[in-house]
Amino acid sequence: DAVEFGNLLKESLPTGHGRSISATLLKSIRQLRPEGLDFLRLASVLAVAPIQVTFLLEVFELLDGPGKSPPAKAVNQVGALTLCERSGDDARMVHTLVSRTMRFQFPDDERTLTLRSAAVQALTRRLQLVGHIGKHSKIAMDIAHARHLVASDLRTKEEAGLALWVARHDDEREDYASARKLGEQVLEACRRLLGEEHPLTLTAMGNLAVTLFEQRQLAGARKLGEEVLAASRRLLGEEHPHTLTAMSNLAHTLYAQTDWKDRKSVV
Repeated sequence: DAVEFGNLLKESLPTGHGRSISATLLKSIRQLRPEGLDFLRLASVLAVAPIQVTFLLEVFELLDGPGKSPPAKAVNQVGALTLCERSGDDARMVHTLVSRTMRFQFPDDERTLTLRSAAVQALTRRLQLVGHIGKHSKIAMDIAHARHLVASDLRTKEEAGLALWVARHDDEREDYASARKLGEQVLEACRRLLGEEHPLTLTAMGNLAVTLFEQRQLAGARKLGEEVLAASRRLLGEEHPHTLTAMSNLAHTLYAQTDWKDRKSVV
């Protein structure tokens, strides 16, 4: 294994040291207990960025229940073997070579996939708790990992939901190009996975319309806004809060287009 893995890492390691370094990493990883391995499995699917211990706790609790897999024990194990290092008071950093070793040792590992799914759920919860741009500093580490998890194809409803929150974060920070790109990916995934009239699809459509409005892409914002309003009226009724929000957003778009007849027909 060390020879094979050393060959894979030869472009990332000092000349002539691939085999010895890879052998050391493999030997250390094989000394870990299950909770330590779970920590590194999780790190292998996240961004190369600090991982908060509180986030690790939430992931473990989603999988095994409260108190079943103490994160401190996992962190201490990994730290004792110098497979992670401290980053601030409540975070640990796992080097990219360690993450690559885990992916080499446990390709398509079922436990890793389960941890990834739990990470998506935990990050969605954490991003939902921050409702104002003034508190974005609290989720700076979370955003890095969330963005990494939704960077490729969105394969599940949960991944699409997480991507929706990342796009909203970008929109609030006025990074409209990023918000639009991710918003379009979310809408495509929701339509494919859930259908045109699922609540998450309508939310994705409405959020993308708002981003297009901010970019002054008014024709696109209007088209989406009209679709959201029509679906909301049909599915939820005229006086549902979501219908009223869709109506208000479309009215703003029509006002920006200075089309009084259409504005009047909406309001």
